[in-house]
Amino acid sequence: SVPLNIAEGAKVAGGNRIERYRTAHGSASESRAAFNVALAWGYVDSQDVEIVDKKLDRLGGLVFGLIRSGRG
Repeated sequence: SVPLNIAEGAKVAGGNRIERYRTAHGSASESRAAFNVALAWGYVDSQDVEIVDKKLDRLGGLVFGLIRSGRG
């Protein structure tokens, strides 16, 4: 969902672009929550979640940069 919203945002203009990027940012947060639930239920271990958290931090920063710049 994150890359799809980024791609969609890159093809639209104005406020719709920013809104798609915000949706992508929210989807990244949902992904983080899903991994934390998976950890709590024993489907993944803490090392897996740590790796994903680092990648989501990076992705979230990139998406936030798109939101701030209004470009894409």
